[in-house]
Amino acid sequence: MKDYLPMELIYDIAPPQLVLRASRQIGKSLGLGATIIAQSVIRPFFTTMFISPLSGQTSRFSSAYLDPFLASPVLKKHFMDTSSKKNVFEKSLNNGSRIYLSYAETEADSGRVRGASCDQLLLDEIQDISQDALPVLYETLSASEFGFKRLAGTSKTLNNTLEVEYKKSSQCEWVCKCEHCGKYTIPIDFETCLKISENPLGPGCVYCGKVLNMSTGRWAAARPEVKNYIGMHLPQLIFPVRTRTGTVEKPGKWEEMRGKIFGLNGSKGYSMQKVANEVFGLPSGEGGRILSIKECMDCCNTSKTAWDTGFPRDSRNIVCTVLGVDWSVSGSTKSYTIISILGYDYNGKCYLLYSQKLDGIDVLLQVKRAEQLYHQFECSFIGSDRGVGVLQGQLFKQHLGDQKVAMVNYVASKTQLRWDKQGLFYAADRTMNIDTVILKMKLGKGRFETPAWELTNPFWQDALNVYEEESQSGRRLYRHDQDLCDDWLHSIVFANVAYMVIKGDFLYTDDTPSHSDSMFDIDNLIT
Repeated sequence: MKDYLPMELIYDIAPPQLVLRASRQIGKSLGLGATIIAQSVIRPFFTTMFISPLSGQTSRFSSAYLDPFLASPVLKKHFMDTSSKKNVFEKSLNNGSRIYLSYAETEADSGRVRGASCDQLLLDEIQDISQDALPVLYETLSASEFGFKRLAGTSKTLNNTLEVEYKKSSQCEWVCKCEHCGKYTIPIDFETCLKISENPLGPGCVYCGKVLNMSTGRWAAARPEVKNYIGMHLPQLIFPVRTRTGTVEKPGKWEEMRGKIFGLNGSKGYSMQKVANEVFGLPSGEGGRILSIKECMDCCNTSKTAWDTGFPRDSRNIVCTVLGVDWSVSGSTKSYTIISILGYDYNGKCYLLYSQKLDGIDVLLQVKRAEQLYHQFECSFIGSDRGVGVLQGQLFKQHLGDQKVAMVNYVASKTQLRWDKQGLFYAADRTMNIDTVILKMKLGKGRFETPAWELTNPFWQDALNVYEEESQSGRRLYRHDQDLCDDWLHSIVFANVAYMVIKGDFLYTDDTPSHSDSMFDIDNLIT
């Protein structure tokens, strides 16, 4: 381990939760593979679940990291026999231990492992796994006496899932004492890492500039009070194998790393964002916030200082009203049930007529309030979140009729909205349907108008909490900080889906256009 000393402690400890915020090519995946094998060997009938965002990543981990361990002489002799499984997505030892491998990027993908049970869950490249998927994945550990969680990845922005989890941890850094000035260097941020990298002879002390011996470093926690969730930051520059210098003829890893950072010897080098992520293992600034405060305020009608109280019959010429509701998980303190009423004119311009956040967890009272608003605003249709609102949607249908309720389920699809005939719900691509609403908002009052900022500010904050990232597979994803809400935005999306259904803007499961067979005739509805 002399070349990878910071990894030694990671092999030695077994905390309930461990998160590794790592740069690239420092032995992270190898460490995860070793952890899986070690736990499977020392604990008979121990079950491990490994998950990465993409199928190809999981397949590569299975063949490149697990198979070599399982093919080693010791394991082949003592823990493998003819009954042992060696499939890409499932492996077993003759002591009863099993290893399952799968992949999940979004909440919808996490259903792939729903119902599975394990003693140890490893999530690799977690920066590309949606925060919404974690509760389902964590549930696989609920029946285990061990319940080990191992999370690892390379940060992109300040708001990805890895950063959210790392903030909860002990946040350990590799601290190195300078042999010359006696002061401690801690590679905790971008500026410090950059200064350490300036010395061409090796990692430099940030105080006196002389070369540090990273082999003398040790782990120190920024949050030592956190005992059960160990977090470790692993930049390339703390590993002895990366801090060696070479000769002109054969440059060492240190010269190679400095070339990426500073673009030496005619090389262009990495962008500062890539240096932060790939070399220093750090996030690079804020994620792509989808809306600015100015864009939100540009949607506000400053003269309208109160909510509508019913169907508007005024100069706005609204011809259709719809209700959208995003249900919260019962008892959640970070999510709320929010109801929004939208009105549309002949040109499709959208008006926010009313929004309300419902406190409490009584489902029947929440449904009753939504139905009151439905009648009060003479709504034509309801878009109801099916994710955690199956019961609520069924109550709507009982009270209002099947033809008045769209049960909406977020999916990852190539089609924005389609009717799922088997499931009896509308499958809405999450990204495309949020896109539609965000575009209206970005166009301002001409397409999406709300009452004054003073009234709507608390709701707009939900939209400001959402940011955009590109996943490992190249898909655009909308995410939000785990400790912040985005419920109001989704209530608007579900209401807009209800309007799309009224117009017939959806496909049937067989992917044939259904405009001519839509549930409503828009002209008759307006009349």
